[in-house]
Amino acid sequence: MMKIFDSHHHEAQEVYLDGLPAEVLLKIFTFLDIKDLYRCNKVSKRIRSIGLDESLWQKINLNLNLKIPSIFIADILSKGCKYLSLQHAQLEGKLNLKHHSQLKV
Repeated sequence: MMKIFDSHHHEAQEVYLDGLPAEVLLKIFTFLDIKDLYRCNKVSKRIRSIGLDESLWQKINLNLNLKIPSIFIADILSKGCKYLSLQHAQLEGKLNLKHHSQLKV
């Protein structure tokens, strides 16, 4: 649920994410970072199906000075990632891919 303020009445209205059209949710999701996108995917089955849209996973930037589990990378690749940036990241564990990825060289 989100609260939206009406500039005319200065009152908040409650808006439920599940009530928004899929196209609107998909557009909103394009502004989320990967951590928030994963969180949204836990809200409901409908939100998850929209959050798994391949267009959201094509370009992933993980330029972090963090350790990233290899299973996380495998999950991103399974969602259709084509461009993956791992500059400054440290990969933890072995990366075993069962299927060919769509990564571009």
